[in-house]
Amino acid sequence: MSLIRLEAATQAAELALFDTRAVPALNAPDEAALEALEAEGRLLRLPTGANGSYLLHLYTETSVPPEVLQYCDDADSLTGDFRCESGHIGFGGVESAFQAFPADPVARTDAAIAPGDYAYTAYHTEFPGKLLRAAVEAHLSAPERRLLKAPMQCIVVSAIAGVALAWLAHPLWLLAALLVGYGLSRWIRARPAYVALGARCRQARISFPSIVVALRAHVGDALP
Repeated sequence: MSLIRLEAATQAAELALFDTRAVPALNAPDEAALEALEAEGRLLRLPTGANGSYLLHLYTETSVPPEVLQYCDDADSLTGDFRCESGHIGFGGVESAFQAFPADPVARTDAAIAPGDYAYTAYHTEFPGKLLRAAVEAHLSAPERRLLKAPMQCIVVSAIAGVALAWLAHPLWLLAALLVGYGLSRWIRARPAYVALGARCRQARISFPSIVVALRAHVGDALP
């Protein structure tokens, strides 16, 4: 009985949970291969509707806790069977579902579970934005909160200044101001203090999964 946290990203607006030994060896599966793996129960498809990064909470042989379950969207849940004969699972974009996928903890995370056949229930979650902000801000001091907002503030201030200068002097001032604001924003984001702050914010969000999957082992009625 355990909780496994897995992070991944997709550029195809679709994630997958899969047996890493059952997917193709050298190349990402095409649509026909994905459908075949899904039909065999060796790959669980999780459409996201958008590209980006996602956090999965995978519960094996244990219930989803009430404090998480209350934010799971029952109307957007999936149920079915999942087979993992190897005991090795991967969570990543469908484009990462092949054995030779180069190690990349941003795009895909692998883990181990007990080999076997499972029934699954999968949910997208809907945590209120204020709950996430409160969890992050509880770990930050006032100066750290200001630093976190600084990159966006640079862009906003430069845009306002650029519009004013463009109106008073020349339209090219708008472009120049935006470039300065963007450059400052990137410089701040690259500073060690900001990078460390970003890591702390991600840690604060670890209790708020994007996707939840519960696995229950089949007993006596394994997949054919």
